[in-house]
Amino acid sequence: HLSTVGAIEVIPRGECDAIKGEAMAFHQFLKSLVGQLASHPLANSLVLKLHDQLKKRESNNCQRRCDIVQSVKIELFSKEEIKHAAGDLLTSRRRSSGFEDENSRSLNRLDMIKQVIENSITRDVISEDYLGAITTKDDVIISKADHNVSYENGRRTCLIKIDLNGCGSPPYEPGDHVRVFPRNIMSKGTLQNFLDHLKGDLFVDDQIYASFADDKTAMSTLNVHAPLLVTVLDTLVCLEELFIERAAVFNTISMEACQDLSFLAQEEHERKALMEFGWNEEKYDKAKIECGMKWIQIFDLFPSLSKMVSLEFLLCNMKSNHARSYSVSSCKAFVGSELHLIVGRFLYSQGDKIDVGVCSNYLTSSNQGDEIKFRIESVPSFHYPGNSSSPVIFICTGTGYAPIRGLLQKRQYFHSRGEILGPAYLIFGSRRVDEGVFFQSEIEGFERKDGILAKAFFCYSREPGKEKEYTSDVLKSGKCKDLLRPIAEKPETHVFICGSANMAEDCKQAMRDISSPSCIDKMEKENRLHCDVFGAILSS
Repeated sequence: HLSTVGAIEVIPRGECDAIKGEAMAFHQFLKSLVGQLASHPLANSLVLKLHDQLKKRESNNCQRRCDIVQSVKIELFSKEEIKHAAGDLLTSRRRSSGFEDENSRSLNRLDMIKQVIENSITRDVISEDYLGAITTKDDVIISKADHNVSYENGRRTCLIKIDLNGCGSPPYEPGDHVRVFPRNIMSKGTLQNFLDHLKGDLFVDDQIYASFADDKTAMSTLNVHAPLLVTVLDTLVCLEELFIERAAVFNTISMEACQDLSFLAQEEHERKALMEFGWNEEKYDKAKIECGMKWIQIFDLFPSLSKMVSLEFLLCNMKSNHARSYSVSSCKAFVGSELHLIVGRFLYSQGDKIDVGVCSNYLTSSNQGDEIKFRIESVPSFHYPGNSSSPVIFICTGTGYAPIRGLLQKRQYFHSRGEILGPAYLIFGSRRVDEGVFFQSEIEGFERKDGILAKAFFCYSREPGKEKEYTSDVLKSGKCKDLLRPIAEKPETHVFICGSANMAEDCKQAMRDISSPSCIDKMEKENRLHCDVFGAILSS
């Protein structure tokens, strides 16, 4: 229909998080989509023009990536050098005016290292991140995996309690989010083996100072093409910290990186394979399924790349390990100087293989006494209503129980102070009874406490031998509908929903069915309908 509406150009637009590498993902999707449209016999000339533009852009991007790598300058320091320079700096407090020229650098290496240390301190003075120690970690669910896999314990959900005393006991409210910075789970030996294959002689205890020499390249461009590099610029970083905390070493090698790696491979069959993976999306997807194509595997998959890949190349091509958000599952006023999280280990399939989520695996594999780095983000839209006497309806599934748990603890805190509580009702859904056993036990405990929870309903979507039942089905069932309809229609009632985006939409529709559309619309308008969801609904 482009020609009939008088279109003169097709311009791709996308909103994404460049730091997480989504810009590249959008570009791959766009390239694939436009390629399919352009191959159609009736393809519009504007689509063909855009296809040609994307091809030219691909060539330009390849050159841009090459230019970025060549503009990165890395200074490498041993652990002993840093220790000596830091001690000298502490005693003398002498400051260098800047880096010396190339001829005198070796004579003034100590002064250079001290300048690097001071630059790093200045850059890292302000931080909103906290380090908290895990006080207890209870395996609240250990159940069999859905797939025939050898992963220890299969699916796993943990209740993790973090001690806040060591980090100033920051404030939070039930409903807030915690952004956890994950660590890659691998030994020092595994990391050293990986470093041994890179150019140069690198050791896990070495520290690097990376700078970028191209003034023409904007920081926004680096954020898209080299997000990991941006996180280490102009600061001292230990290689162990870089690859354990910052670099997404368990991410798949991108198609763009495959293109660039093809020029470094020394064996013809590896060079050809990498080139195919870089330009043929079908073969690239097949390779991901068959062998994973993760950065940590690169030298096992392509041995001729050993000693050909530089640290600069990795900084410019690897993605950064971004923080993941979890809902607070406690009330500080009730539990004291602790913060609780409910974390389910995320499993996803890659062909016949099952893989695990980086952060959920990190948290569920942690031990008592381990420190985790996190940041608290306030989410006022999911806080408990200001009037404790307001009626409340909670609806959640699986680990979506996390923020509801905190809100129920808030009610316990109000109750302990003698405040009047409005009635509260909860609908909880899980896949099977054995997966929801901890949640059900704790919820029933809230029911037994006067005033905390008036009534709870449970449903299970994959319980063997029983018909599937979802939270939206429970809402529309006779007993629940008759009980909750008059509650939902009260002008002071609040509804909290936590789970997948699809589940939230189904429950909102069910609420409209049992009361009235105008009632729920009014609730949304007055900010009495609170949703904390994961995933997204695509409008068509």
